[in-house]
Amino acid sequence: RFASRCCRFLSLFYQPFLNRRKVRVEASLSTHVESGVHAIKLVIINAGEKPIWITTGGLLYEDGDHKVFKVLGKEVFPKKMEPTESIVCSEHIMEYNYKIKNLYAKDSLGKFWYMSRKARKEFDNLVKICQQLNPPLERTNKPKYVAKPKLSSK
Repeated sequence: RFASRCCRFLSLFYQPFLNRRKVRVEASLSTHVESGVHAIKLVIINAGEKPIWITTGGLLYEDGDHKVFKVLGKEVFPKKMEPTESIVCSEHIMEYNYKIKNLYAKDSLGKFWYMSRKARKEFDNLVKICQQLNPPLERTNKPKYVAKPKLSSK
C-alpha cells in the first residue's frame, strides 16, 4: 500500500516539474585587436519544454559608487522563444573598468534568470584575463547618473 501511494504522489509531482519554465543565461567575452574594445556576448537559451517570452536581457555593474544596469540588445526584445531557441546579444560594454555584478534575462512574468555559478566563475576569469592583457580605455566624459527616487513617508 505504501509503495502505491508513494508512486502516485511522485507521478503527480513529476509532471509539473518537467513542464516548468527554464532559461539558461551564458556569456562570453571578446576583444577587438585593433581598437582594444572589449565586447560582451550574452546568450539566452530557452531550456524548457514550452515557449516563453523574454522581455529584456542585460548587465548589472558598478561604476565607482554607482550601481548601474544596462539593457543589451534593445532591438531584439521582447521576443517569444520556442524550446531550444536562443537569443544572442553582443555589445561593446567593457570600454571602461567596470566591476560586473551579474548578467540577466527577464521573462514576461517578471522572473529574473541569471548565469549558473559555474558559468559565472568562468566569465569572471575571462574578465580578469582580459583586463590584465588589455589596459582599460580612458573615459572621455563623465556619465550622468539619475539618483534613485526616495520613498516618501506618509
